[in-house]
Amino acid sequence: MANNEKEKITKIFNSDIFNNMNTKLVRRLFILIFAGILFIMLGNLVDSDQSSEFKSPQLNSNQKNTTIDMKGYQQASPEVVMEEKLRRVLSNLSGVGKVVVDITLDTGSEYLYAKNNDFSKQITNEEATDGGERRIEQKDQQQEVVIIRRSDGSEKAVVRKEIKPKIKGVLVVAQGAESSYVKADLVSAVKVGLGVPAYKIVILPMKR
Repeated sequence: MANNEKEKITKIFNSDIFNNMNTKLVRRLFILIFAGILFIMLGNLVDSDQSSEFKSPQLNSNQKNTTIDMKGYQQASPEVVMEEKLRRVLSNLSGVGKVVVDITLDTGSEYLYAKNNDFSKQITNEEATDGGERRIEQKDQQQEVVIIRRSDGSEKAVVRKEIKPKIKGVLVVAQGAESSYVKADLVSAVKVGLGVPAYKIVILPMKR
């Protein structure tokens, strides 16, 4: 029985169907099979790379809070930025505990923008009615603010100079300001840090 089955299989492979098969067709078939396997392998590699690339890192709570604070710090107004910097400095002084800082600005920041100046002059000589000659001189001056285009398509004016706002007054409420020595240190630190005279600085003790 087994010998008969073996003879049948041998006859099938030795038949005219396989003997007359087009060699080019077989070759193309093998190429297509190989290409399919190659595409499947490349697809798996791309999927693994994308999953590793877009995998968000695990952050602890402190790291997340730091990121949020820095983002808000960068978008804050000038007085808020100065208040935070000064608060950090004052809270590190000897004898000082918690600190609250309030800065009042006289005006906001002023910006001087770069401009393109276009100056033209035209002189025209005309004959007057009395037979003489009349000279007409025309001057034209135009100014345009220089605009640059960012990579994202938005436009921004070029700032030539930024005039910092003037400080109108500084209020500091701090733990430990009951001591005259600590209070004197706070006043000195504010004077040096912000460049303001002592009469614009008020130091008050914080309630416990």
